[in-house]
Amino acid sequence: MKLVTLAALLALAPAALVQAGEYCSWNPGSRVGKDAAAFDDPNHYGFEAYPNPWCKGNDGDLSCTPFYYKPWTYENFMKYQSGGQDPHWCYDEPGATLIGAGNSGNVFTTTRAWAHFKDGKLDDKFFYVFHGCDGAGIMHDCVGDSKYVERIGPISGDQNNLLCEDGITVKEIPNAPYNPRRRCEFRHPGLGKVYSDYAAGSAWNTYGANDRIPEEDFKSAASGSWSPDVINALNKVATNPFNEDNAIGFMIFPWVCTTVCGVGKQGCDDTNKVFNSEDVENVKCYWDNEPEDDGAPLVQLFWGILKNDGEKPYLDMKGWIYDKNQKKMVEFNNGWTMNICNDGDGCFDIPMPPKNATEIIPS
Repeated sequence: MKLVTLAALLALAPAALVQAGEYCSWNPGSRVGKDAAAFDDPNHYGFEAYPNPWCKGNDGDLSCTPFYYKPWTYENFMKYQSGGQDPHWCYDEPGATLIGAGNSGNVFTTTRAWAHFKDGKLDDKFFYVFHGCDGAGIMHDCVGDSKYVERIGPISGDQNNLLCEDGITVKEIPNAPYNPRRRCEFRHPGLGKVYSDYAAGSAWNTYGANDRIPEEDFKSAASGSWSPDVINALNKVATNPFNEDNAIGFMIFPWVCTTVCGVGKQGCDDTNKVFNSEDVENVKCYWDNEPEDDGAPLVQLFWGILKNDGEKPYLDMKGWIYDKNQKKMVEFNNGWTMNICNDGDGCFDIPMPPKNATEIIPS
């Protein structure tokens, strides 16, 4: 199945557009209240992609993530709002370089990943992928599919199952003791590989030399603001540390899976299994920015800025993770660089560390 581009989708005559019928075509999710326009599609399919809101998968497509379901809801809505024109920021830097648009100008697919290299060799536990206008990132509230960010790796030793906390697999979640935030491994739909660690978030944004990530971003859309301790800690690292224009800032969160409608229940999953990669009824997975009982989510905040060594671009990075005990953001490695992953580098197959390896703060 060939993935239809956003431009091709919206070039169809309005009369040809009908309800595609998957979850975000009829469920508004978070597209209510002041955001209701994002669901108010004149063609009555919630701005879900027509005729087929899916990506092929298992073909190396980095844009096919985090599920096979890819409704393009936000991009279709934005294009409708602008009278058929793609948002200008789809083509702007630094996004075009981050996603690998290159000279083709195709900003509707992502072909580039980033990781840390030392002396020209891969030296990282993870690789990062920055998405723009490629439709990646939809969540079960039918938003998030714009400027999605992923940190992925290392590859799991079990490529047949998705292992979770409590010693179970994703397929066992519907009948396991209820846990609304059970961390699980991740199968990348496009790469067709299972990874032992996955964190994600939406959306990365571009900031000027004196700009900061606004405090209004430090909250969950579902449950509201995080604790004052977390917000105070984040505010201390929320200002662009590079003092240069076109820096990017973003947050990522753990990947978790839980039931859609409760343990042991059947016939109640109205999502049609689109929010997990294993085709399991009554399971949804998502990046978890909900606060725990103490009001603190497991949040990591990053800043990056594109540079060029005269031959190729690279990223200067800084990052922090919230430490609940210290009630502060702890910095990763005093900053690091990331380069473009190329064929043969091994970015998509980073091995698991030995069991007796010393744990280090992830870069």
